[in-house]
Amino acid sequence: MRRATVVGGSLTGLAVGILLRKIGWEADIYERSPRSLSDRGAGIVMQQETLELLRLCGANRDDDVGVMLTNRKYLNADGSVASSERMPQLMTSWGLLYSWFDRSFPAENYHLGHEFESVRQGHSSVTSHFKGGMETKADRLIAADGFRSTIRNLLLPEIRPEYAGYVAWRGVVPEGELSREILSVFENNFTFFRMPESHILCYLIPSETGDTSVGQRRLNWVWYWNLPEAELDPLLTDADGVRRVYAIPPGALHPEQERKQREVAERVLPPAFKELLRATKEPFVQAIMDMACPQLVFSRTILMGDASFVIRPHTAASTSKGIANAFALVGELAGKQGLSEALEHWQRSELHRGQQLMSYGQGLGDRSQRR
Repeated sequence: MRRATVVGGSLTGLAVGILLRKIGWEADIYERSPRSLSDRGAGIVMQQETLELLRLCGANRDDDVGVMLTNRKYLNADGSVASSERMPQLMTSWGLLYSWFDRSFPAENYHLGHEFESVRQGHSSVTSHFKGGMETKADRLIAADGFRSTIRNLLLPEIRPEYAGYVAWRGVVPEGELSREILSVFENNFTFFRMPESHILCYLIPSETGDTSVGQRRLNWVWYWNLPEAELDPLLTDADGVRRVYAIPPGALHPEQERKQREVAERVLPPAFKELLRATKEPFVQAIMDMACPQLVFSRTILMGDASFVIRPHTAASTSKGIANAFALVGELAGKQGLSEALEHWQRSELHRGQQLMSYGQGLGDRSQRR
């Protein structure tokens, strides 16, 4: 039986673990966090690969996994509707996806509190070493440990995420905390407001516990804002004075940075978006980054998900790309060709996928943030 060590227990790691087990591989996932990963309020636009994996996990109905919107709408600065067109889309959340994937992977094979340290690749196996002295031996090591990947840093130390010149302010608000008037602007719509060199969007997502029923959902907003690199350090220094790598989670923003952006919101946003931000108790922020790896397969070690490419969120494809990487990998491994040939073919296809999505995301970002 083939065995894989998967480093990283978020969505991509769980996806590849689930799919490998479905083709007869043994897979163990090692997550560096000592606690189960939690929903920080991130909304996700459902893509086909993600929905396909949810179906394999037993989610048979759309309302089990997301909120269906019917229209895409753009607002004017005074709050009037600039345009609206029918465009059905299913919206979900990181937390809901994680709960479905986590339930579909054996708990005894998911290991918390294991921080990867080094790797030794041999002719017939790969040995992974973790801090504290624990080690595992497998046929393949899969790096699904995100954009800060320790494994990628060992294999490609020259490849680093690069700041794209702007950040994404984000937040969630339970729909029950908004007036009927404000909620009517956003419900059933993927709502946008465009301004010079910036835009903000909003859509409904499931509750923190995955509830998709009316009255229990949340409004998820994202506001892309240009920020010179010289101003990134103050923004990413949290309320305790700690410089975070690329994001400040909910509840940790420095009060001065939050105050400044709220003042901007009062000057430039339409009335409904102003109310939405006023109702947001704990906004958070992430720097938008670009990163591309020139190689994904290193003997017995494989890079996938955000460890291989960091895709801008305008594509709505960062999560689905990692899941697509996993589907493509198990498709190749389940084929009749030899393992080396399968991995070579997988690398070609997933390098192409990553490069195409990265270019697409950069184009979208340039059009919205530089016009």
